[in-house]
Amino acid sequence: MDPTHRVGNYPLGPNWCSVHINIPVIWEEHLIRPYSTLTTIGQAIGTYVTWPQALVSIFLILKF
Repeated sequence: MDPTHRVGNYPLGPNWCSVHINIPVIWEEHLIRPYSTLTTIGQAIGTYVTWPQALVSIFLILKF
């Protein structure tokens, strides 16, 4: 969430997160920012993209 971190040659900027796509929920959802030839979340599997912080859910699994 560092605003100076770059993803796809673009700085994150304020209120954006770097997100690694493992399993897309909606494959055909369009990416909000451009990334060379990637246009949908399904195409971005295995890569990092930027996504608005307000739309990111963070799940923490604590192991005791």
